[in-house]
Amino acid sequence: MQVAITPELIITIAGIIGLLAGIGLTLKTISVLRPLVLDLLDLFLLPVSSDMLVSLVYMGGAIYVVLVSFISLGLWRNVAGIPLSAEEAREIFAKHVGNAPSMERFSAKDYSVNCSFCGENVEFSLVDVVSSHADSIERGIEVQSGMGLKMIVIYPRHVCKDGLRETPVKLDDSYKYRSHGESRPV
Repeated sequence: MQVAITPELIITIAGIIGLLAGIGLTLKTISVLRPLVLDLLDLFLLPVSSDMLVSLVYMGGAIYVVLVSFISLGLWRNVAGIPLSAEEAREIFAKHVGNAPSMERFSAKDYSVNCSFCGENVEFSLVDVVSSHADSIERGIEVQSGMGLKMIVIYPRHVCKDGLRETPVKLDDSYKYRSHGESRPV
């Protein structure tokens, strides 16, 4: 049997180590149960002293904190996006959509919609949309084709009063605004 090492498995193992370390630290403070815990660890061929148990507790906690920090960083990049230059963003957009407008049009904040939730006017450029969805471009830019027409749906993000929200905005094949829908939470 082969076990795949995933981030969830690593977090679970680190959590179990942290839990066991916390239990060990708690039991260490209860002097009556300390010999029982140390004897139990000796049964599993782990000769551990009281000082070693405390060190294991701190090491398990440190490993858990570092792992959660790295995983949270990946999640934050997915939510907040990645800072890209206009050229990089235009290249990603062109690769996904098939073509891209001129650099001036691509980086200009020509687009503006009102959030259906808070009513705030959200101004954005295509660079903003690509940067906020750089990790998962398919989620931020959709290309819809039918009957010889191509429609591009983009999802610009903004900070609303209840958190991060995105509004679907439809553009035609010459990147002119056509319509927008209800904003949704990210």
